[in-house]
Amino acid sequence: MAASMNPKGEDGYVVELRKIKKEYPVRQSLFRKKKQGQCLTAVNGVDLCLKEGDSLGIAGESGCGKSTMGRLLLKLTESTEGEYLFNGEDVTDLRSKEEMLKFRRQAQLVFQNPFESLNPRFTVQRSIMEPLTIHGIGSSTEERLGFVKEALRKVNLQPAESFLEKYPHQMSGGQLQRVVLARALVLKPIFLVADEPVSMLDVSVRAGVLNLMKEIAEEMRLTTVYISHDLSLLQYLCDHTAIMYLGQIVEYGKTEDILTKPLHPYSKALVAAIPTLDPSKRPEEVPLSNHVPSPVDLPEGCLLQDRCPYVGNACRGSEQVLTDVGDGHLVRCDLVCANNGNLKFEGGKAV
Repeated sequence: MAASMNPKGEDGYVVELRKIKKEYPVRQSLFRKKKQGQCLTAVNGVDLCLKEGDSLGIAGESGCGKSTMGRLLLKLTESTEGEYLFNGEDVTDLRSKEEMLKFRRQAQLVFQNPFESLNPRFTVQRSIMEPLTIHGIGSSTEERLGFVKEALRKVNLQPAESFLEKYPHQMSGGQLQRVVLARALVLKPIFLVADEPVSMLDVSVRAGVLNLMKEIAEEMRLTTVYISHDLSLLQYLCDHTAIMYLGQIVEYGKTEDILTKPLHPYSKALVAAIPTLDPSKRPEEVPLSNHVPSPVDLPEGCLLQDRCPYVGNACRGSEQVLTDVGDGHLVRCDLVCANNGNLKFEGGKAV
């Protein structure tokens, strides 16, 4: 199944975002005077559709809105504008505790730092059993303990009994991330968001955790969103990838196409930054300026105009629209779209 960036009101979507926007009011500081109605735009009008079993990667440099997107998807923060449909139900504005609990049971998060996401005073058994208790799953402690052991076995922490009474400080980073994953899976969710799931782990244990996450997602038919700076990680885990810049998705398509045939200048710059052992196979570099516009005062037209070496008059005047240039590959660049995705950049010029 393929993720989509264009909600059409069809049935079968697990996640459906329509023009989601998130703004934070700017506070006055000692060195900056607040302007009336001034806001920081973290996510800017994002559309997104995911069906059962879809896996989407979200990439971009720090501050592009990736983590805010993850928080919006899990309703850890509320959107300023737009609609959010989850499994066919409108969850844009959940007012009651019961509605939120129902959503929380189906949508779970794997945190970036396993050392901080587990209570150091809780044993593994208590950490994994707590969600079961909150959601009233299991009629007895014995039954819940059975669910805990099952979750530990699923993440290959065996024998499960040997981990139940351990505390976080008694375990390695790889084991802790497996406990975090077990805690998320014990509720049997249908949607999982993983924010930089292996960035805090040693290189030697990353592969094992990534293989495990991929196997579990396929086995449980989970709809998954992976947030990462590492495009090679997304290539392994995700069918499709969205590239974000200043709160907007500037390119979306099959992960393999994004990595081998990026179209947007910003995507090209990200792909060119991936280390390679063979310099002859290094993709074309796009020399972006280091001047990143403030999300408090976004430019009119293309948001990359102050950094892009190929900017033209059309880029400065009109808003760029995410457009399909073929085979579900979407790009937010009028220069590229005007040439059906065949535009190339040579010698610092668009040709």
